[in-house]
Amino acid sequence: MTENENIGIALCDKWDEQKYGVNSDESSNMKLIEYLKTKYLVHYTFDSYEEYNMEYVYNNRFNLFPEEQSFRFILIKKVYYFKDRCFALRHQGIVKFQRLWKRYYSDKLKRCKNIKRLMMRQITGRKI
Repeated sequence: MTENENIGIALCDKWDEQKYGVNSDESSNMKLIEYLKTKYLVHYTFDSYEEYNMEYVYNNRFNLFPEEQSFRFILIKKVYYFKDRCFALRHQGIVKFQRLWKRYYSDKLKRCKNIKRLMMRQITGRKI
């Protein structure tokens, strides 16, 4: 298994048995097939945002894989090779930040919508 560190953006797709196929050795191993279905298959990697912006978006502005709706750009931590396929580990930083932000604002809205606090705001005209 070969690894590359510090790659930022990649064009990936979830691995699928019908779309990408399996060889005769792998077809009998259902555990391996189920494991591969959870992985992101890399189609193209960009070393930096500038390369992604200039090279890919401007050249393919009108042709962003219309036949493949499952392709998506993701932030990745690492690229590795497993069973002669190139996979990526997804970077979870943005997902964790979004979860944190969502939890914070849902708690804040619960406090603001509290009946006692609403009544106090009506009476006093200020937040407590």
